[in-house]
Amino acid sequence: MTQTSHPTSLGGTVNFARYSVARVGYGAMQLRNSSGDREAAIALVKRAIALGVNHIDTAEFYGDGFVNHVLRDALRGEPDVVVATKLGADPNPGQGSPIRLAQRPEELRASVERNLKSLGLEQIPLVNLRRADIGPHIAKGDQLVDIED
Repeated sequence: MTQTSHPTSLGGTVNFARYSVARVGYGAMQLRNSSGDREAAIALVKRAIALGVNHIDTAEFYGDGFVNHVLRDALRGEPDVVVATKLGADPNPGQGSPIRLAQRPEELRASVERNLKSLGLEQIPLVNLRRADIGPHIAKGDQLVDIED
């Protein structure tokens, strides 16, 4: 990554692949706590963008999909915002844990499709794989998948 400077970007910018992103992004996980006030959540994301944030980290399992739906609405008309999402777990509503592991190739593919739909994107600029090799969730049984798969 090459560091550059831009007066409206928080902490300057860095070049990441073909994107120039602010060094300070927005981690959207806390938006799940706003499920009672969707409009406030959308306004919060729009305010972050107005302050110079141009990349956002999310996951379909945040708030059982609520966060991605908020981002879809907040990012309409914001083509320069880079979205990064995580795969490797799925929402697990009503169970002991809010997520369940989804490490198998077909689960990862389905997760990409759900993220595309819920975010309203044709492509996701950055996808991170949440591997279950170390805690807090350790893969067992059919969720033990070699990285090569």
